[in-house]
Amino acid sequence: MRLQSERLVLSTALRGFSVAPLSRDEMKDATETRILIECEALRRSMRDGDDDWEAGIVAAFHALGLQVERQLRSAGMLEAADISAMEERHHHFHRALIAHCGSPRLLELADQLYVETQRYRLPSLVGQVAGKQRRDVSAEHREIMDAALSRSEAAIGYLTEHYRGRPR
Repeated sequence: MRLQSERLVLSTALRGFSVAPLSRDEMKDATETRILIECEALRRSMRDGDDDWEAGIVAAFHALGLQVERQLRSAGMLEAADISAMEERHHHFHRALIAHCGSPRLLELADQLYVETQRYRLPSLVGQVAGKQRRDVSAEHREIMDAALSRSEAAIGYLTEHYRGRPR
């Protein structure tokens, strides 16, 4: 039932459950909704964030960067543990950005949308999207972090472009 509420499985009467199909429309809708929620949460966090908020972002960025470097050195030979660590550190970084928004409901919605977009996002995190230019994940995250820490509205634009997966 939880997977169904997260739109990961479908329930069919008298047939049980099946994996929800991938859909460009679903991906776009979830991504654009995620942008609305997380950009508002980031604005609030930039307005109200303190030293601990800033330190959390820097620490999460550092941990993510270490994992990115490991993956680059692996020359495409990724273990399941590497992919899992990348996903965990990626989530931790994005959660750190919005952690000081002051709204448990915004954080809950952001977490739900993170889960819903994971199956669309995962291939790009490990650099395996056919026909797409490899993204510089570290540079994208550094740009977001630097703008957020300087409380610049540019952080909102960088986060939006990051979620839309557009190379800069």
